Amino acid sequence: MGGKWRQAAFGCLIAVLISAPWIPSFATSHGDAFSAEQQKAIEGMMENYILENPEVILQSINAMRARQEQAKAHGVREVLNERATELLHDPNSHVGGNPDGDITLVEFFDYRCGYCKRVHPTVQKLLKNDGNIRFVYKEFPILGPESIFAARAAIAARTQGKYVEFHNALIELRGSFSRERVLKTARNIGLDADKLVRDIETGQSATDEIFRLNFDLANGLDITGTPAFIVGDSVIRGAADLAALQEAVAAGRAAMKAKGG
Repeated sequence: MGGKWRQAAFGCLIAVLISAPWIPSFATSHGDAFSAEQQKAIEGMMENYILENPEVILQSINAMRARQEQAKAHGVREVLNERATELLHDPNSHVGGNPDGDITLVEFFDYRCGYCKRVHPTVQKLLKNDGNIRFVYKEFPILGPESIFAARAAIAARTQGKYVEFHNALIELRGSFSRERVLKTARNIGLDADKLVRDIETGQSATDEIFRLNFDLANGLDITGTPAFIVGDSVIRGAADLAALQEAVAAGRAAMKAKGG
């Protein structure tokens, strides 16, 4: 095997081993026990072992990734517990479905997201078939200025009592999301477009705060794309099918029942 391969393999494993929780304590307690020559000999033995057993590199990397995923999942559960009120009961997030439902389903979405558009009929079917789901809308405009304007317009539509109608129209809209098309869509469902523009402008700072909170929640929940759904302790990333959403809702209800909720 070439020298470059040896160097890369050895460096890779050393990087993985350094992340192992026992390495710092071992180095602290034994670091002064070996001379420079002895440390070099130990490194040589490790390198020889790696070259003779290259599969340990993959095993070590997989173990490190598993630890990282466990830590990430633990962090997500902490956010779900500690920030439940912000996630589920933020007064600035519109509530649809059955506001008095026994379980809450949250969706983070972007109006220009093709996957959000694809999953929209599935969400509508879920809410229609199960009349006991409280649905929380979280604007998460990550696809540029047009997404941001559409989200601002949707939030402003709440003052005219047409948030859900406008949300559905925007999610179903294909093609350009220019300012003109968004306002035309608003007019098509009976919104006063002039008032909508005024409400967008006067409510900009409040809308910025909504975005800030939603982005902060998404970051804590390891949500980097849309759509993303939260129900109970589950975070579902991507355009889940009906069966997956139904299963997550059932699991959430079972967990609540087990806790006596």
